[in-house]
Amino acid sequence: MGKGVGKIASKYARALLSSVENELGVQATGEGVTGEGRTPAQNLASDLSLLAQSFNSDRDLHNALLSPMFPEAQRISALKALSDAYGLPPMIKNFLKLMFERGRLPALGEVSQAFSELADKAAKVVVVEITTARSVGNEEQAQIATSLSRAISGRLQFEWSVDPSILGGMLVKYSGSVLDGTIKSSLMRVEHSLLQ
Repeated sequence: MGKGVGKIASKYARALLSSVENELGVQATGEGVTGEGRTPAQNLASDLSLLAQSFNSDRDLHNALLSPMFPEAQRISALKALSDAYGLPPMIKNFLKLMFERGRLPALGEVSQAFSELADKAAKVVVVEITTARSVGNEEQAQIATSLSRAISGRLQFEWSVDPSILGGMLVKYSGSVLDGTIKSSLMRVEHSLLQ
């Protein structure tokens, strides 16, 4: 699990993935990939993530669902309406209701993050974070992706970001590994060797 995900969140995420796999069978793993190259579990994770973002960013919604000032039945009804608005299937609605009843709804963001990670892992997806000093065009991204696909096994999912402070080159992170080909890092190594 990624940083910041607690034991309770990962426990709920594992339970949700288990439910998804039981209901969808092999489709929850990499064997049921859809036309977009994503499994049903990954699609559910995306939908749940959108709902969690709304829940965490909209203070009024957050307070209305958690406030004991409103009757529990009314808050459950509001949660169901929110789930309907996001087109979540009954399995996820039941899961959210269970979280609500057990007082775990405040951990929804963490649970959603943990579930996304588990869904990606089940689909054998490797998230590759690439940081460059400047924006990289589509053609150059494709060349880099092709090159990294030869070196990293799995279904790669690329996340691109720009950080001018690295000065040049590229920083690649995946599955706990770091490939640092940045100019900033090279200059720091030279400086370190000169100081010794």
